[in-house]
Amino acid sequence: VVSSKESIFACALRWANWVSVLPANTLESRRLCLRTVPSDGEGIENGDMCDFALQSLPPKAKGGESAHACLEAIRTSFELSFGEGMETEKNLFNDLLYHSLQGRAYRHIFFAERSSSSSSSGRKKNAGKQLTKGNGAIGVIGAGTMGRGIAISFLRAGFGPITLVDVNSEGLKAGVQNIQSILQGEVKKGRMHP
Repeated sequence: VVSSKESIFACALRWANWVSVLPANTLESRRLCLRTVPSDGEGIENGDMCDFALQSLPPKAKGGESAHACLEAIRTSFELSFGEGMETEKNLFNDLLYHSLQGRAYRHIFFAERSSSSSSSGRKKNAGKQLTKGNGAIGVIGAGTMGRGIAISFLRAGFGPITLVDVNSEGLKAGVQNIQSILQGEVKKGRMHP
């Protein structure tokens, strides 16, 4: 307990000194690596809780890789020993870090949002550089219905060049063809000039 005249640091130091003189086996019962997870909580088996949680997770293919990995790490915490569970968790983390496209995308989004919205120096540096016709490039992610509509809206307004990207090369090709046919139709009808 921290006394009124003692800082938190001083209290922590006092506690560490007190613990350092205790026999080694005194705190063994407090070590988490030596404890086991109770087999059931409130009458529900741990495996059943994981199975229940699994039902509410998004599919792996639709952004749920990391959520499934978290659940797998939790499941191993009560199925394996502490050391084996830590090794499994490390392997799951490394797999998400080095091999997961979703993991890369989440990290990219995180840093893009952070650099675009939280940095006041970044806003000052780009102040006055508003997007104007003929100044700057526009990137549209996804060549589906929404991506096509966004690209067409910018092109109609006279902005460009526009870079359209999609993970599916056939979808990208179809999107570009659709945009071209719509714009060519508008030129033929006199609504737009080439």
